[in-house]
Amino acid sequence: MKYFLIILCLLFPSLLLAHGKDEHSEKQAKKMMSMHNNKQQMKQMHSNINQEYKKYVRPIFKAKCFDCHGEVEKYPWYIKLPGIKQLMEYDIRESKKHLDMTNDYPFGGHGEPLNDIESIRKAVEEGTMPPLRYRLAHWDSRLNKEEKKVLKEWIDSAKELLTK
Repeated sequence: MKYFLIILCLLFPSLLLAHGKDEHSEKQAKKMMSMHNNKQQMKQMHSNINQEYKKYVRPIFKAKCFDCHGEVEKYPWYIKLPGIKQLMEYDIRESKKHLDMTNDYPFGGHGEPLNDIESIRKAVEEGTMPPLRYRLAHWDSRLNKEEKKVLKEWIDSAKELLTK
């Protein structure tokens, strides 16, 4: 009798708190399906943002930002000067750690897509990109009013989709 009570005390909580395998697998299946649907929705959302990016924004970034944040098509003549090559390579490496535009949107780097969008907006509004030392050698590297307008419209559209 004593052993019966001990066994009953040990099993009783598990009998009350246990649930059947069917319920567990059904919950797990729903959770997996929800995760899959969310991934599909995110993938589609990023695809939509990327389509707009390629059409309107990429040409601007290619002209103004890719020297540091994308693939450099042609280095300037002064890269052959002592110390300049190392400085440029360092700047490019560092810039890509923050925001790598090489493979379109969503961008590479250490930020999340929404953070990247917000960082771009801040840089556009404050005029902090490109850095002064780059602008000194590339006078046409600043964004003009029309380019800023296009970027802000894309950013607003992307943010709206990302925060739904």
